Amino acid sequence: MTIPDTEQLRSSQKSVHFPREEVAEADRKARDKSHRYMELYPHMLIEDISLRIMPTGGRTNNKNFRVEWASEDTDVEAVIVQSISHHHRWGLAEAACEFFHDCAQTMMIYGIAVYEIVMFSSQDTGEAINFRLVQINPDSLAITADSVIQNIPKSVAERHKINTEVSIPRDLTQIFLVPESIRNKFDVVMDKLSMLSSPGPTELMFPENTSTQSIPYDYSKHMRLRAIAILDAVKEIGWNARRMPEEDDVLEYYWLERRLRFEEFLIDIRSCILAGLNEAVMKAGREIGFAGVIEIEGLPSLEDVEESRRRLSVGEGRFDEMLEPFTRV
Repeated sequence: MTIPDTEQLRSSQKSVHFPREEVAEADRKARDKSHRYMELYPHMLIEDISLRIMPTGGRTNNKNFRVEWASEDTDVEAVIVQSISHHHRWGLAEAACEFFHDCAQTMMIYGIAVYEIVMFSSQDTGEAINFRLVQINPDSLAITADSVIQNIPKSVAERHKINTEVSIPRDLTQIFLVPESIRNKFDVVMDKLSMLSSPGPTELMFPENTSTQSIPYDYSKHMRLRAIAILDAVKEIGWNARRMPEEDDVLEYYWLERRLRFEEFLIDIRSCILAGLNEAVMKAGREIGFAGVIEIEGLPSLEDVEESRRRLSVGEGRFDEMLEPFTRV
């Protein structure tokens, strides 16, 4: 199938990309959550999830890993690759891994990722013949059951000669949410990690007029309590904050149980993204005239998690053997 040049087509795009610096300072402080990516522990969590959600660049030693376009419309696969990636020479696996990485990163910053399904139509006939998924900064959106409104900074609106509010058709948007298991607690978890990323009040650690020989501050105790607080903040998802069991005197059994909880969370996020991506492809397919789904095989499953939990509960095998299924990403 020949991929039409989108520059020669009519675009349905309503959303506008603009740098966060264009947003007024007061509004940015009230809405912007992008600071999470700049803070130590939120950044570590976001990075660990986005990098482990799929093989980096689609490259892996896992011979069972594959991403396939399951459809009778096999010649549409090139269009799918173009719609989710900026690299037209990539195959579907590479394009899908890039999309999952970017989507997971945004979801873990904001708790949500939103894409506009931009349709490209013939200038002559108006027939839809191509599409692209364009990510929109969630901080710029007001989302209701019936509408998606993007708030445009005044300077950007004047430059593009558009209104400061842009309505995007709900049927041409795709919303990705963090798994339901963490959805109601997501902001609390990230706010706790943000707070624990700050250095802390040094004036309390080293008060004035205190002899250096009797400083009432125990650095090792302080760091241990911080580590415990971090582990407690993310206990629902089981992230171990890149620490080893011996660092915190945590029983290896409990450490492994947390690791399995984290693997389950990764699988849930991957499933959420795959379901949303296929829904977006289905919406575009109805406009263009094709049908099919993207399928992923060879990655860890919930069944793998349950089997490792069973083995852990009865003491069957070594701990490294129980984690083996999760080294395949």
